[in-house]
Amino acid sequence: LYWRARKAWSRQYYNDVFQFIAKRAPDLQQPLRIVEVGTAFGGLANYLLQRLPRAQLYAVDPFLSGYDPSDRHAHAMAAIASKLGLNKTELSVAWASGMAYDLTARHGSCRLHCRPT
Repeated sequence: LYWRARKAWSRQYYNDVFQFIAKRAPDLQQPLRIVEVGTAFGGLANYLLQRLPRAQLYAVDPFLSGYDPSDRHAHAMAAIASKLGLNKTELSVAWASGMAYDLTARHGSCRLHCRPT
């Protein structure tokens, strides 16, 4: 997604999360389930799916626009919804579907399970 590249968190953060998982998983070549709460633009999801070929990642995020006017992500989502003429539910469904499609296409199989609320 276009916004993922523009809003990516620090690559060091992504690597820190990966290292945390790697130290605790008995065998990274075995199937592994990961739940990411608050996936936003999907940067961490993408990073982990690249490095963990057997992982199934469950991205949990309501993808709501305007839920908190002081939050930059909520503000960005509200701007996107407004630009596209979508209400909160429509944006949530579109965002989750787009992220699932994008990450599935990048990683060759359906290893991302993304459900809008």
